[in-house]
Amino acid sequence: MTRALTISLLFFISILTAQTVVIKGTADKSYYNKTITAFTYSDYVSKHELELSSSAIDDSGKFELKFSTEKTIYVFLIANGCRAEIYCEPNRIYETSMMPKDKKAIETVGNEVPVELIFLSGDTLELNYLIAFYNEKQENFINNNIDLIQNNSSMLKPKLDTFVVRMNRKLANIPNKSYRNYVSYSLASLQEKCDFKNREELFDKYIKHKPIVYESPEYMNFIGVFFNPVIVSLTESGVLQKQINSVENYQTYLISFSPNKYLSKNDTLRELVALKALRDAYSNPIFNKDRIIGMLESAINESKISAHKQIAQNLFTELNRMQVGTKPPA
Repeated sequence: MTRALTISLLFFISILTAQTVVIKGTADKSYYNKTITAFTYSDYVSKHELELSSSAIDDSGKFELKFSTEKTIYVFLIANGCRAEIYCEPNRIYETSMMPKDKKAIETVGNEVPVELIFLSGDTLELNYLIAFYNEKQENFINNNIDLIQNNSSMLKPKLDTFVVRMNRKLANIPNKSYRNYVSYSLASLQEKCDFKNREELFDKYIKHKPIVYESPEYMNFIGVFFNPVIVSLTESGVLQKQINSVENYQTYLISFSPNKYLSKNDTLRELVALKALRDAYSNPIFNKDRIIGMLESAINESKISAHKQIAQNLFTELNRMQVGTKPPA
């Protein structure tokens, strides 16, 4: 097969796999004659933003965004300093209404104000409807048990266990993989937050012998929360400071995470946590920023995992362009 034919075939395949998404509808009058732009993240460690589509909002509030995707993705819409969120599945048309910002909302420089996006389809099995259903249930659980959570009460565990069982029971009847990931790892984060003594069980249930779900924001958030104590411990002990500021060897840096029992036998997970640690280190004054950038360059060249090469490249790009006084991606 000739090179030209191969390229043509790959292009044709990409057209077949990528399917169009349309987000259209009306926006509140506060957005009239403004621009609305759809973004996603290249990865959930660097939070490197990718623009998907942009549209003018006309003087009656109408807008339409179009882009292609091969898989379900998290998308955020930015307009007039406000931000709305939506999960987009391939080959879907979303009829929406973008609500105005709350008059009591606190606005800060560089941060958009969260606003609600209303879905007009009425399809109760649509992914965003399902997510809203789960979020309401979780918010009610937290509000009803806030005193027990804040006081780390032993009375919380049976209530939490019951909530998890009930949500998993409902989940069993929903085949949507993206929704199942959303609920599973949201529950994992909730359990980690509410029961710090249960880490071994959480690891066995949600991480051990499980694939890394790079494309799931909830999974990546859970991984960040679960392994944050590891990063903090290695920072406070001076191990990471020595590796980054003095040793400057990427492979040795990765090995420094090996003593942790949750990372000792999984090279891929270990490197993912190590990359997150580099991102966190950038905002800590005890670390040499130039050495962090150098470590990321080594990761780009030495990592054997394509997803990690991309994360390292995105971190390299994001941290390099940061200015003094700004913060790295949250």
